[in-house]
Amino acid sequence: MVKVTLGKKAGIFHDPSSGITIKKGEIKELSSIQVNNRKIRAALNGGHLVYADVEKEESEIDDSKLKENFESMVKSGKDISKIKKAFSLNNLKTIAGLYNVELDENDTKDSILEVIIEEVSSK
Repeated sequence: MVKVTLGKKAGIFHDPSSGITIKKGEIKELSSIQVNNRKIRAALNGGHLVYADVEKEESEIDDSKLKENFESMVKSGKDISKIKKAFSLNNLKTIAGLYNVELDENDTKDSILEVIIEEVSSK
């Protein structure tokens, strides 16, 4: 079994002869017979489909890039509500970890944001 996903520029892949449809963000396991299908092979060779590295997919967003995006939003004076919408709770926890901020399990997006913004502003 081989895992594949869409390439960076692809939105969807569909092959009616094999019945395979892959949408953005999905990872599908294909048998060796399916991978050798002419249309799937062409999509893999052309970059429409790529082999999925599951670990890479899970950590798709690089931590330093996440921190950089957060800092640029804070330093440019973005409204806190816009910053809050731009980052998930897990993203904020990751950023807090990069600033060595200790978190409780009861922390919310608001409380984490407040602490991280103080850290960024103090630099």
